[in-house]
Amino acid sequence: MPRKKPYLYLVVLILLVTPLFFFDTSGLERHVPNELYAFAHVGVFALLALALLHIPVLARRHFALQATVALAAIFLVGGAIELIQPHFGRQASWRDLWQNMVGAAAAIAIMAPNRRLLLALLPAATLLVVLELYGPAATLWDRHVARQQFPMLSDFETRHEHRRWSSGTVTTEMARAGSRSLRLDLQPGRYSGTMMRRSFGDWSEFTHFRFSIYNPDIQPLILTVSIRDHAHFQRGGLYNDRFNQRYTLERGWNDISIPIETIRAAPRERQLDVSDLAEVVLFTSNLTRPRVIYLDQVMLD
Repeated sequence: MPRKKPYLYLVVLILLVTPLFFFDTSGLERHVPNELYAFAHVGVFALLALALLHIPVLARRHFALQATVALAAIFLVGGAIELIQPHFGRQASWRDLWQNMVGAAAAIAIMAPNRRLLLALLPAATLLVVLELYGPAATLWDRHVARQQFPMLSDFETRHEHRRWSSGTVTTEMARAGSRSLRLDLQPGRYSGTMMRRSFGDWSEFTHFRFSIYNPDIQPLILTVSIRDHAHFQRGGLYNDRFNQRYTLERGWNDISIPIETIRAAPRERQLDVSDLAEVVLFTSNLTRPRVIYLDQVMLD
C-alpha cells in the first residue's frame, strides 16, 4: 500500500477549518471569545505554509524560493478570504491578514534547512508570534478571571482588568476600595468616556447595577450612562431602544446605583435583555475643557 504524504493530512485539516473564517459568530460572543480568532489565523496559516513547503514541486527548490512562494501564496489566499468575508456577514481586517503572515513566517522559520539559518530566523519569528498573541492571550486570561470575580464586574485590582474597557488607565492615585481604580482623562468634544465591552455575565438575577466615580474637580460633571444589549444593534441602534440616564457627579466620590428593572424597562417597545448585554457606556457630552474622573467598584447586587 503506498504511503500517504504528510502534507496531505495538512491540506485536509486546512480544508476542514477554513469554512470557519466565513461564519458570522457575532451571536456567539458569549460562548466563543473573539480572541480565539487570533490563534486561529496564526495556527491555520502556519499549517498552510507547512503544506505548501511539502508540495513536491516546491519541496525540491531552494529554500529561499520555497519561502518566497509560500509567503506570496499565503498573502494572496489570506487577502482573498478577507475580501470575500463581507459577503458572509464578517468584516475584512488588515490585522487578520497580518496574523496570517505571522503564522506563515513562523512555520517557514521552523523549516529552515540548516542550523545556522534556523538560529537566524527562529528568534525573530518567535518574537512576532509572541507579540501578536500576547494581547489575545491576556484578554482570554482576564475573561477567566472575570468569571471568578462575578458579580464584581471591575474593581481594577487584577493585572489585565482594564482590557474590559475601551479606554482608561489603571492607577493607584485614587480608589473607592482596594488600591486601584480606572483613571479616565476626558477630552473636550462632543463625547468622551469609556465603554465596558465584555465580561458582563447574566444580570437577570440581580437587583442593582452599581459603580463609584470620583470627581476631583470642584465643578460638577454630567455623566451619561448608556446600556445596550445585542438586540439593540440588531434593531437598528435607536436611541429609545436602550437605557440612557444622566447623573450629576459632585466633587468627591459619587456612588451610583441603578435598579436592574429600570434598565430592563428602558426601551420604548420592548424589554432590554439584561442576560445578553453588549455595551455599558459611560460618557460626557460637549466638554469645554479636559476633565479627570476615577471609576471603581463596578458591580451587581
